[in-house]
Amino acid sequence: MPSGMLTFFRLNSLPDSLLLATLLLGAIGFVAAVILFFASKFFYVEEDPLIDEVSNCLPLANCGGCGFPGCKGLAEAIVKAGSMNGLICPAGNNKINSDIAKLLDIEAVASIPCVAVLHCNEKCNNASVKAIYDSAISCAFAATISAGKNACPYGCLSFGDCVSVCKFDAISVNSETRFPEIDEKKCTGCSACVKVCPRNLIEIIERDIFEDCNYEACIKLKLKKI
Repeated sequence: MPSGMLTFFRLNSLPDSLLLATLLLGAIGFVAAVILFFASKFFYVEEDPLIDEVSNCLPLANCGGCGFPGCKGLAEAIVKAGSMNGLICPAGNNKINSDIAKLLDIEAVASIPCVAVLHCNEKCNNASVKAIYDSAISCAFAATISAGKNACPYGCLSFGDCVSVCKFDAISVNSETRFPEIDEKKCTGCSACVKVCPRNLIEIIERDIFEDCNYEACIKLKLKKI
């Protein structure tokens, strides 16, 4: 039997309702595709190519420390403003600022090197455990349950929310103390960890203050909050 007659036979063998449904869905899909095609052309907004160029100058960590949802959001704000005043990447440096300034032919703004400091000496063994915690491994969640598992209602909960949000691998949990530790050499001071700490124990300070006095009790006295 010729292939054309075979296909016709198979189509005729289908129930009328099934054949009608198939043709109807195909027609709807075709019409929808045509509408979406013309809509995309009609509502197309041409993006300034400088936005991508500025974005490529940034660290592309998308940490959110600048207050925008990502590096591209900051790049778009800089291009639209035509200035870097108040629009500096906290994880960047003066070289990044200089590259962006040259690209846009604007004045560069100096960055202030910063680092995150954890203000807690609990270290899990310095505060007694008041309850056994058996729930979501999250500081934000644990903080809502009777002020956490430890007797100190102000100390670190040690579940590592700050570790999970750090895009630069600057925070890790010590396997012995079960306490987060910040590597000041890797830390860029982006403040992502500050935003997720439910106890507000992490502060961003200028590096010169941190290097002048890296003993925590002294740092608290000289703290200059950003």
